[in-house]
Amino acid sequence: MLCGLAVLCVAASFIDALPAAVSRSLDALDSARRHLGEDLPEARRRVLTAAYADGISKIQGALPRNATYILVQAKPGDGRYWVRYDLLPRRPVWGGVPGEEGPEPAVFSLPPETPVVLCSTQEEAPTLARWSEIRPQLEKQP
Repeated sequence: MLCGLAVLCVAASFIDALPAAVSRSLDALDSARRHLGEDLPEARRRVLTAAYADGISKIQGALPRNATYILVQAKPGDGRYWVRYDLLPRRPVWGGVPGEEGPEPAVFSLPPETPVVLCSTQEEAPTLARWSEIRPQLEKQP
């Protein structure tokens, strides 16, 4: 008796949730259809911002695909997580957050011409800087 009641409750819950699940699925399929054939820069511009997408495109054009760069979190934000993946296969070396978190020790063994990518949030454009400009700030880290 209890087993039948439990099955009936589960079935009622499933039937109750079904219209909302179907609606969400159809919305997701419609969104996928609208963006079908969209290339990566267009998707990046739509999901993030035009400034961020333009900044990534400029950096990708300036750095060779096999480059190593120093990634510095210039302002508070979560941009470092996006930038490092958007610049793959280029290899980042963590440069820290000026005034807060120090860099990896490997940063100081890199040549002076190593490019530095400054990032903040995923809405703002990442920029390129010179290691010679950033190094004094990073050397002061605790």
